[in-house]
Amino acid sequence: MKHKPSTTYGYSTADMALCLNTSVNNLGQLVRQQVLTRDENGLFDPRVNFPAYLKHYAEGLKSKWAADGAGRTRLTDAKARLAELKVQQEERHLVPLNRITIAYAAMVEHCRTRLLAVARKVAPRLATVRNVAEAEGLVQREIEKALLELSRLPVLGDSGADGTTSHPLV
Repeated sequence: MKHKPSTTYGYSTADMALCLNTSVNNLGQLVRQQVLTRDENGLFDPRVNFPAYLKHYAEGLKSKWAADGAGRTRLTDAKARLAELKVQQEERHLVPLNRITIAYAAMVEHCRTRLLAVARKVAPRLATVRNVAEAEGLVQREIEKALLELSRLPVLGDSGADGTTSHPLV
C-alpha cells in the first residue's frame, strides 16, 4: 500500500517513519531527543526534518567509525606487541612459561634430593661423635656443602662470558 503525504505541507508520523525507514517508536524517540520537530498541526516538515535526520544519522556513523578506528588501533598495537614478544623470544630474552615450569620443577627436585642426602651422609658419622656440639657442627658442615652445591646450579637465563646460556632448557 502506498502512503501519501498529508494534505497540508508536512508528513504524518506514519508517513515520516516510512520515509525514514524507521518505526513510529524510533520516530518518537527522535522527537524527544529534539532531532526531529513537528509543526503546530503535529506534522513533520520534510524541509526541516530530512536534513536534521541526515545530520543525526551521519553523526552516529562518525562515532561508530571512530570506535571502530580505536578498535583497529588496539588491534594494530596488540599485533605489534605480539611481534615484539616473538622477537624477544627468538633472541632468548623471553622463555616460554612451560619451559620455566619444567626447569623450576627439576631444580626443586634436585634440591630435595640433595638435602635429603644430608641425613644419609651424616647418620653413620653421628655414631662416632662425643657430644651435641660436635654433632651439630657435623650436620651444619654437610648442610653448608649441600647449599653451596645447590647455589652453583645453573639458573635459567644465566649466560656465560660468550653470551650463551648454560641452562639446558634455554
